[in-house]
Order: sequence, then C-alpha cells, then structure tokens
Amino acid sequence: MKNKLFVALALLSFGLSYAQGETKSRENEVKVNFLNTIAIASVEIGYERFFGNDQSVGLEMFINDRFSYAQETEGRKFETNSFALSYNFYFSGRNNSSGYYLSPFFKYRFGDYVKNEDIAGILTKVSYDISSPIVGLGIGYKWLWNEKLTVGVGGSLGRNFNKDVQDLFVAVEPNANITVGYRF
Repeated sequence: MKNKLFVALALLSFGLSYAQGETKSRENEVKVNFLNTIAIASVEIGYERFFGNDQSVGLEMFINDRFSYAQETEGRKFETNSFALSYNFYFSGRNNSSGYYLSPFFKYRFGDYVKNEDIAGILTKVSYDISSPIVGLGIGYKWLWNEKLTVGVGGSLGRNFNKDVQDLFVAVEPNANITVGYRF
C-alpha cells in the first residue's frame, strides 16, 4: 500500500513540475481605445476572453458614447453610454490570437441626444432618445509583444435600428480604434 501511495505521489509531483515548466497561455485581455478617448472624449474599456488560438469573445463598455465622430458643440450634447459584445476570429495562424481579425458584434447604446432647436422663434432644448441596438462588423490587426502587451488598429461599420438616429445622422455608423491591451 505504501508503495502505491509513493508511486501516486511521485507521478503527481512529476506531473505538477512538468506543467509548471510549460508556458501557460494567456486567456484574458483588458484594453483601452485611445483613439476615441483623444478624438471625442469617449472612454472605451474592453475585455477579451480567448478560446483556442484563433477565437475570442469580447465585451466593451463605452462611457460618453457618441454617434460615430459627431462633435458636441454649443447646443448639441450626447448623454449616452453603451455596451458591445463581439466574437473575434484571428487569421494569422500564429497560435497566439494576434494578426488580422474579423469581428461581428452587437452593441446597445442607451441615452439621449440633446440639441437646441428654433421652435416658433424660441430656442428650445429638444431631447431625442437614441437608444438603439446596433449590429455590425469590425476588422483590424493586433500585434502581441512578450505574450502580454497588445496594440491593435481597426475599424467597424454598424447599423443602427432607431428612427431618430437615422433621421438625425445616418443609419450606418463608422468607427475606428487604436487599442492598447494587457494579457493575463
């Protein structure tokens, strides 16, 4: 009985030491879109969970979200936030989820667009509910350094399903990103 216990412990310790010697793949990434923070003061924070070497699921939160790159001016303000869920396919074949990617996504924006309008000669603040589901496709390229630091560039087109958004702006919304991320 002692011999069997000794052999089992020896195999277990060998297995653990072998597993510790292997490079552990990093399955999570947090990232920030610096382009939109600089261009339109929108804070975009993302999380990506990798499955295998060529796929991931992403979740992003957009604080002070805007319609594309529409600027806020005197009398025009966005009071919106949003969340996006994406499924990302990587095509580099490098076994580290980097290189070219394709990313179908679903985004939901909620909030109001407020602007001053001249109604019968009186300047009045009018609020439009631009809450809307958005379905789209993103493409880009991601670099990975030391299996930890990522830098990505990309763009996307999304279709808004809100009549007010379509009347105020257009139905199709372009966006771009330059992200910096950390894998763990």
